[in-house]
Amino acid sequence: MQRHVLKKHPETSVEPSIRSQNSELLKKCKVNDSELSYYECDVCHTKYKSSSSFVLHYNIHINNKLHCCHLCGKNFQRGAHLKRHVDRLHYGIRRYSCDYCDQTFTSKTTKDEHLNTHTNSRPYMCDTCGKSFRQSSSLYVHKMFHKDIFPFSCNVCEKKFRRMGELKKHKFIHTGERQYSCEVCKRPFRLKQDLKRHMKTHAGGKAVAVAE
Repeated sequence: MQRHVLKKHPETSVEPSIRSQNSELLKKCKVNDSELSYYECDVCHTKYKSSSSFVLHYNIHINNKLHCCHLCGKNFQRGAHLKRHVDRLHYGIRRYSCDYCDQTFTSKTTKDEHLNTHTNSRPYMCDTCGKSFRQSSSLYVHKMFHKDIFPFSCNVCEKKFRRMGELKKHKFIHTGERQYSCEVCKRPFRLKQDLKRHMKTHAGGKAVAVAE
């Protein structure tokens, strides 16, 4: 029961003083937009759909008693989160295998959503237009189109995007970074799709994306 309260109702957790702080924090940082409500950190502007995940994240800014990754320096509120981070990101441990192909995954959630590509199952449905999706993240982004929401903004030019991936690609314009290079002629490209188009110019050549 205590674990459930801490996870699902962080505003009621621990001592009364902390409970009050959590409640005020959630009120202050909650962004309401119908079904797309989320919490935005006023320190680093990271966004969370889950109130419990948001509170855990926010404590990173105010709590020095953290679990620190010895490989990259990233901090975590819980030791279990640190272990999961190290296993997945640094050690590349993939405990979950697809029943249909050779792909492996770091989490059961990722594996289950991948299985939908084989079974053509679309369990995530938009309650506005009825369109269904294989992945929950795809449904979340789709809902933004109905609400015209652009939660990710560039800190250089303030241009806004619906997806984090779109923002990352956009930032290459400012940094001039070209992270993909042709294996045949070594020409660099900012975007993977630009490299793929270029590869067609090498008749019979085998050019692949290589991160510099």
